[in-house]
Amino acid sequence: MERYEIITAFFDTTVFRQDPLRRKPEFGLIEKLAEMDRFKLHLSEITWHEFVTQQEIQFDLQVQKLESAVSNIRKRLKDTKLLATLEGEIAALKMKRKVFSEEFSGWLSSLQADVHQVADHHGRAVIKKYFQGTPPFQRIKERKDFPDAFVFEALTDLVQEHQVLHVVTADKQLAMAARDFKEVEVYETVREFVRGASLDTFLHRTINLEAIVARIEEDADAEKEYLTEPILNELAKTPGSPMSEEYDCIITGTGSLDEFHVDGQSAEDYGDGMFIIPFSA
Repeated sequence: MERYEIITAFFDTTVFRQDPLRRKPEFGLIEKLAEMDRFKLHLSEITWHEFVTQQEIQFDLQVQKLESAVSNIRKRLKDTKLLATLEGEIAALKMKRKVFSEEFSGWLSSLQADVHQVADHHGRAVIKKYFQGTPPFQRIKERKDFPDAFVFEALTDLVQEHQVLHVVTADKQLAMAARDFKEVEVYETVREFVRGASLDTFLHRTINLEAIVARIEEDADAEKEYLTEPILNELAKTPGSPMSEEYDCIITGTGSLDEFHVDGQSAEDYGDGMFIIPFSA
């Protein structure tokens, strides 16, 4: 039986915060490779808890804003039926809070990812580094680094099991500590990981991609409404912001495009018919 190379990766919380719903093509590529048993994802249970609780906290804040808005409207509007409908929708929304843990756990399960529990020996190692101020602690007795310290111990255990471990984190302290291992390759984003580890080479190249890109470039202006309609439709349905938490963006409406430019030279092939063509509009 033919044996394939398996790419082993360790993701921390910052990876999922960059794209909470994992919509970007980089995650699509990872999902394909996991399905083909070519990719194995590892993460600490601390990462699981951090990400899920962060999403729940953000959700609660937005729901509180809605409740406050309805409360203010109630002072100015006598339409009790409409107000009752709004309050009912908010109550229904609150019931969705558990979706974050369910969805994330379901996605990890679909990838057959390994979520590593905090081991007994991790506590002793973390306390020692806490009082010494060694990585991933920034200085002696820096309490805010405790979660990352336990993530790092899970990573340390994995390093002993793999010749090459790809670590993806935007946390500078964790990245610096991970680089001390010769077996570790560190990336700041999933996109950087996908390109740096050449994951796209594990899939079949998209047939006639150059011809497809050339045709899109040629017809871009005439077909701009057709090409961008799916994007506009998705934006119109998006509540609040499709951006990651680092950005502050609210969509108030969508309309027709004045200009549309395709950058065919920067097209990227992720294999099996999945490709990216950058554009500006």
